[in-house]
Amino acid sequence: SEELKLENNNLRQIIDDSITQFSISAKERGIGIKIEDSFPSELSILCDRPKIKRVFSNLISNAIKYSEKGKEINIFYGSNDKNHIITITDHGVGIPLDEQKSLFQEFYRTKKALKMSYGVGLGLYYVKKVVEQHNGRIWFDSKEDVGTSFNIELPKR
Repeated sequence: SEELKLENNNLRQIIDDSITQFSISAKERGIGIKIEDSFPSELSILCDRPKIKRVFSNLISNAIKYSEKGKEINIFYGSNDKNHIITITDHGVGIPLDEQKSLFQEFYRTKKALKMSYGVGLGLYYVKKVVEQHNGRIWFDSKEDVGTSFNIELPKR
């Protein structure tokens, strides 16, 4: 796999940039993207900036795509002893239980995704690969017709 170029970056800035990237498509659908107040404005992590930015851009773009019109996407920060935990929650179509186990597989696309949007199903496969290259992990909770939360855990120093 490609080498990571690890540098100190402000994770909050990377997420802000990802939101800005999709602000127009969000606005067109009447979807607000809100970073919760508890999210630190300075969050220094060691990461490969373009790759981690693609992770968040991917997840935010998906959240917009699968959100109900007029709903809000919420981005939360949490942490434990060793990790930062970022959660991106949409209030959208959700992922059916029988499809959840396949979600991170290469080229996998849910039935709803096939109906609703273009794409090759590489997004989440890529996201998981990059998060794991950074010694992190990603998991999600989803309820059909309620929405989906993706959690990304990235190591502190």
